[in-house]
Amino acid sequence: MPPSDQSSGAGSGNFNVAKINDVVLPDVVRKLQQVKDILSQNGPENNVSNSGNNGSSHASQDEHQKMGNEAEKLRKDLIYIRESFKNLKGFEDRASDLFNALKERSSFNDLLTSGLNASSRDKQLRAKLGAINKIVMELKLRIPLPYKLSSKESDAHRFPRDGTEFDDLEVVDELPLLHADNEFGNSLAFQDFRLVYDKLPDSTTKLCLLCFALIPENEIVKKRFMTYWWVGEDFVSPRVGTADDGTFKEWSVEEVADEIFEELAKKDCIEPVNEKHRFVVDSYKMNPFIRSAVIVLAKEAGLFDFEDEKWNPSANFKTSYRACLVNGFSQELAKIGPGPDAKETDHPGLDLEKLRTIFNVNEPYPDFFKLEWFSKLKNVKVLYLGRWQTSAKHHIEVESVEFLKGLKNMKLLRFFSLQGISRITKLPDSVCKLLNLRILDLRACHTLEELPDGIGSLKNLTHLDISECYLLEYIPKKIKFLSKLRVLKGFVIGDRRNEKACTLTDLSGLKELRKLSIYTNTKGFPSEDEANHLQKFKNLEKLTIEWGAFPSNTGSEKKQDKGVAQSIAEATKSPKKSEDKKKQGESVAQPISATTTSPKNCGNNQKQDKGAAQPLTATITTPKNRGGNKNQDQGVGEPMAGSTMNPENSGDNKNKDKRAAGLVKTLSRTLAFKKPGQGPTDPEGFKKLKKLDLKCYPSMESPSWLLPAKLRMLEKLYIRGGNLQNLSQGQKNNEWKVNILRLRFLSNLKMDWKELQSSFPDLIYLEKYKCPKLTFFPCNENGIGLKPRTEAGKEAAKRYNILH
Repeated sequence: MPPSDQSSGAGSGNFNVAKINDVVLPDVVRKLQQVKDILSQNGPENNVSNSGNNGSSHASQDEHQKMGNEAEKLRKDLIYIRESFKNLKGFEDRASDLFNALKERSSFNDLLTSGLNASSRDKQLRAKLGAINKIVMELKLRIPLPYKLSSKESDAHRFPRDGTEFDDLEVVDELPLLHADNEFGNSLAFQDFRLVYDKLPDSTTKLCLLCFALIPENEIVKKRFMTYWWVGEDFVSPRVGTADDGTFKEWSVEEVADEIFEELAKKDCIEPVNEKHRFVVDSYKMNPFIRSAVIVLAKEAGLFDFEDEKWNPSANFKTSYRACLVNGFSQELAKIGPGPDAKETDHPGLDLEKLRTIFNVNEPYPDFFKLEWFSKLKNVKVLYLGRWQTSAKHHIEVESVEFLKGLKNMKLLRFFSLQGISRITKLPDSVCKLLNLRILDLRACHTLEELPDGIGSLKNLTHLDISECYLLEYIPKKIKFLSKLRVLKGFVIGDRRNEKACTLTDLSGLKELRKLSIYTNTKGFPSEDEANHLQKFKNLEKLTIEWGAFPSNTGSEKKQDKGVAQSIAEATKSPKKSEDKKKQGESVAQPISATTTSPKNCGNNQKQDKGAAQPLTATITTPKNRGGNKNQDQGVGEPMAGSTMNPENSGDNKNKDKRAAGLVKTLSRTLAFKKPGQGPTDPEGFKKLKKLDLKCYPSMESPSWLLPAKLRMLEKLYIRGGNLQNLSQGQKNNEWKVNILRLRFLSNLKMDWKELQSSFPDLIYLEKYKCPKLTFFPCNENGIGLKPRTEAGKEAAKRYNILH
């Protein structure tokens, strides 16, 4: 007789991993083995009282065999689950209720020992096995997918299916090619993942997941890039509705995308990359097995085309209308002609007007398109020619942007990216014809010198990223007409006036702006007047200000600058172009002579910060200021915005223009260095600002606007590099609402631990690195979670999931 259920010790209630692995699962596995043994004997009728009915009331031998097989499969699955859960943490909270149900449903004593007739017994046994099967399947779905191939001891993956046996573990060493195996679709692991996929909440989430099929295994991708792509494909858009508290709410595309990322991470379809010092995950990667499954599903859905035995993304867009640029194969796309001429091409039947997406997977030279060919792309929504990889080692360059004149015909284009492409000095005016454009990504185009003046015609633009474009002297004034702009990164404020330049006064009319990052080489920025205009952005939630280096460089700093300039010049060269192209590259690269300014080398800190942005302040020699302006070009250390001459400054007008420029420059600097107390001040402050990031702040005294009273909604304060000495301006009893404080490379900042606790009562996380005058602080560069001392702090700790 089987032992009593109570003898197992697996009482009801909460479970921890040890109890699950050592008590619950072995107990259920033992019971399922007993069920199988009894069913496999000479017939279940030998183990129950004979009811006299030996006919159709008895289950057939085939039925017994099926139930026995099901019990054996459940036993193997539970062994598999036990092995998978050995190294998991926090699992109890997610699956405790399921193990309670599993224990309750696995009581077979009454069925196996009672006097029930065989028909009744088998009916109840089938119901119990069905209930256990549902519980086991749910448990398997809750296993993080990277663990699904972890146990060689378990034979759960070796269960026959349709007469074939496919061992998931045999292909572990070749996971990148797993999807190319014809038997992969028959594996239990793939079928389990298909169930996960089928249970995703909606088609939008599924399409967003399938986009990862183009990302190589274990490659880290930024959440920003994926969000922009989804917006371009029209998978993701803003929405409005009612929040949990019953109030009206508008969700931005970033917030909508965040929900999708969270859902995919919760189902273990993607893995968050937890970088140091970050509380909001901004990067993800995908396990090789899952990527193989996603590739198979993406091909089934017709979202992308794949070719050859390795299933590489294809330029052939016959099924998906999406073409991929892959190094070595990209130029196949340029051979595809328009419909009428298709018979003369290598790819008959493909119509360029049906193409919707061009995505650069890893093509380093994406400028092989001809203008005539490019002009045929009338229905493209996503044109991603730039670099999506997080590492700058993926070099991309073009020799000409002539083909981009064909952009004028792309009336449906929503997302256009040239991120990280070298040798682009100016965008063609055709960019200004993209009236449907939502996102323009020019990030890290290091040789870009100017934007087209007509950029204000992009009425639907919501995101403009020109960060790390350090040769830009100004942003065109007409940007003020981009009324829908929500994110502006890389706005430039120079130390001299230009009638074409957009000022903060102009920019303050952008009522939808939520995120703004500013780069300036003006030491006195922001003046009182400029600070006042910053406070007029009533919906601004995130503000970053980065100060570049200034003309007062020491000799040692100049030597460092020279070394950095040389490395930048080398970086702009092609890694494999011919000698002639190398010379051509040098003609662009050599003029860049720059000071690299990062939080580590601001002020007295001169070590280069690899993790920080590296703005340039430089003497620029371009085709505009050669020849007659050579003498001026030879000056070293002049800020970038003040070093490039206007082409009109030549001939008889040269001296006159120089005097006028000097007067403008003097007036500009006078305004920039207005002392606190002068000019108007906005008493309301920054109404919605939640995050403030100051990099390389040049002054010792805290700015007049950096006060708790003006930043009542501030949750995150980052100050990295610079000369700041204090945060209080001598004012007492000023308490910040800040929850997260990061202080790095601040050699002059003075404050003790007690003073900081008094000023920041709601603080839940603190990071201090290379700040020698911050004394008795209980943390290092890795930061520390602090025990909340207020109710606001407790709420913030829950929101950011910070443990002390």
